[in-house]
Amino acid sequence: MPLAGAESMATIHGAIYEWDTFEPLENVIVEVNSTPPQSMLAKYGIYSFNLAPGNYLISASYYRNSTLVHFTEEEILITGDGDY
Repeated sequence: MPLAGAESMATIHGAIYEWDTFEPLENVIVEVNSTPPQSMLAKYGIYSFNLAPGNYLISASYYRNSTLVHFTEEEILITGDGDY
């Protein structure tokens, strides 16, 4: 039985990979501008967040020897529960 007032949640997940080889990138920092903001270290290039419906910006940063090598971001609209 759902909790009264409980908000529906969705799971956003994906993989970060090297553009030219399509090999997963390890140790990528993935952030989402939720409230409160969430971040994680995608150790094997795989990430997952649980989010309520809304508009979000997801960013991924890959560093090598403390130097930013790759960065990307993507907007996502979550309209209900489920997998995105």
